[in-house]
Amino acid sequence: MTEPVVITEETVINPGPPEFEESVKAMNQLREDPKFMVTIHERQLERITMVIEEMAQRILNLEEKINEIELAARFPHTDSPIPNLPDGPGRLKTK
Repeated sequence: MTEPVVITEETVINPGPPEFEESVKAMNQLREDPKFMVTIHERQLERITMVIEEMAQRILNLEEKINEIELAARFPHTDSPIPNLPDGPGRLKTK
């Protein structure tokens, strides 16, 4: 069994995951391959496009809700089936 690690003020923690020489070499070789880099950039662009499309849809939904609220605030009795009756068909005007 391994002993538990005790962290004190003198403990130094290396930032990030460890790097291995072979993985660094492999990544450098892949970066030199134009097909690999094109594929990576295409995936990044696809992700950016998805995020922008989702944001645009949310903005459209928000705009639709705002328009509904504005319409209800400006014309509060538009659901009345009889024109010029503010409270709908149940209220009769007397002369």
